[in-house]
Amino acid sequence: LLGIMLNPQYLTLRKQILKYKLELKIRKAQERAKLREERKRMQEQEKLLEDIAKEEEHLEKERKSMDIAFAKALTEEERQGIKAEMAKIDKRIDDLKYRREHNSAGWLYVISSPSLPGMTKIGCTRRLNPTIRVKELSSSSLPHPFRTHGFVFSDNCFELETQMHHYFDDKRVAPDREFFYIAPQEAIDVLKNKFNQEIHFEEENMEDIV
Repeated sequence: LLGIMLNPQYLTLRKQILKYKLELKIRKAQERAKLREERKRMQEQEKLLEDIAKEEEHLEKERKSMDIAFAKALTEEERQGIKAEMAKIDKRIDDLKYRREHNSAGWLYVISSPSLPGMTKIGCTRRLNPTIRVKELSSSSLPHPFRTHGFVFSDNCFELETQMHHYFDDKRVAPDREFFYIAPQEAIDVLKNKFNQEIHFEEENMEDIV
């Protein structure tokens, strides 16, 4: 019988080559994920600036109307009421300025769809009103829209998102994706009990809290 023996140095070299190829594939996958994430952030920023511009235009019109109403007010009670409304508008304008200047502020969301049984999506958005982003996601090819289980506002929503993804990493549906094999309530409980976050729900008036 004839036997074949491979040179140990050749085997070692082949193993090193395979190792380098694997490392290269991993780095390329990481770079693609990073680029995908960066594109997402840029798109979110563009949408946010559009939202802010529209909202500021609307608030400026309201502010001018209030100025006219104040000038025409006949009683002190009317003037005080108008002042209170003007203060709310000014606060809203200040909030918009804050959102424009703080590139990491935004909303983390916990959503699920009957089309994806057993899965929960944990993501974040810079949009002023996070329900708009959820509706955009629901307009994809899914037969059933996403249902919102909770929103969290954070001064650094991307960091909070990363922390949540790391926490549930062993339950991730696929690498570099925001879907996890968990119940939505599990994500809500972790946000509240581990990261001490205040949860807002879709049925609340989001305009009052953004």
